[in-house]
Amino acid sequence: MKKNNFEIQYKPILKTGLITIVVMAILLYAPSPFVVIKPGIAVSSHSFVTVIDERNVANPVDTEPTLEPDKDNTGTFLLTAVLMDAPNIMDSLLSLFQPQRTVMWKYVALGGVSVQQYAQRATTKMQGSYDHALEAAYHYLNIEYNNEPQQLYVNEALALGGKLQSGDRIDGIYSNENIAPVKSIDDIVSWLKGNTDASSIEFQVERMAKLIKVVIQLDNKYRQNWDDRSVAKQLGVDGFLQLRSIVPTDEKYKVKFDDSAIGGPSAGLVLTLTLIDQLTDGDLTKGRKIAVTGTIDGQGHVGAIGGIKQKVYSTAEQGAEIFIVPYGNKDEASKKVGKLRSNMKIIAVSTLEEAMEVIASINN
Repeated sequence: MKKNNFEIQYKPILKTGLITIVVMAILLYAPSPFVVIKPGIAVSSHSFVTVIDERNVANPVDTEPTLEPDKDNTGTFLLTAVLMDAPNIMDSLLSLFQPQRTVMWKYVALGGVSVQQYAQRATTKMQGSYDHALEAAYHYLNIEYNNEPQQLYVNEALALGGKLQSGDRIDGIYSNENIAPVKSIDDIVSWLKGNTDASSIEFQVERMAKLIKVVIQLDNKYRQNWDDRSVAKQLGVDGFLQLRSIVPTDEKYKVKFDDSAIGGPSAGLVLTLTLIDQLTDGDLTKGRKIAVTGTIDGQGHVGAIGGIKQKVYSTAEQGAEIFIVPYGNKDEASKKVGKLRSNMKIIAVSTLEEAMEVIASINN
């Protein structure tokens, strides 16, 4: 039996059309396994820091940070951040051909946690970077301050599915039907040294706004020398994030941070420099636009960050003359500047002291 002309002429076309519709639906509407890292803000860091002298100001006025790009010609430190987007599959594929963007597997970019957990962890890390920036600035300027531990978070879990997860807040230890509060690693060490015969330790943990109990069996190989490192290994984590209350003894050096739109620790160095600028006379930038990125600890050590090529793109677009970056990001940043044919100068540092020396040399 012969096929009719309709089947001969149109059946392949209908199949192709149906396949095309299905493929386009997947590309446009199916959940994407990718995230796209792209350039974000490059704005004045001074809008994120307010020095409040309560001796002279009865009712300090809070100012909201502006996220509009800095387009005037006045000098400033530029705070930079990247955006993480979760577009459809089509846009993710198109981003592969845009040099200012980076496409990553969502699972890898989020560290195996949910979007909510990732956002919460980024916010916590930003709060920790405020503490480090403030301590580093006070230390550099020889300003006396009190340092009190407040909350202890799990920074990174060693393995997915472990007892403790990244971003967990350790609130306390169950002990004799009571809960001993935990504000620092020292509180955990103290409990372990006082309970040498215990076979396990039970924590009260806040995870995603819910209080849970986490029980961890204790390993004898760690009992000989309880310290920060051995405690972390025993608990199956890579480290902790300690939030503290850092308060200057002289109220004229009291500081408030505005953190409504940024997350993560990469603004540590720029916030430290901004604090030093605001707590001292004169203008460190001397009328220049100086972009800065890098993590910082309380002792002023600077660490590498992610998304450096996106930050180079956004800072060059805003007319930064200099970009101070950690040594670990220097090569990639320099390559990106070359590809953009920008006149922006990349200068790498490893400490706050080096950053201050760079700024001093620029201004001379």
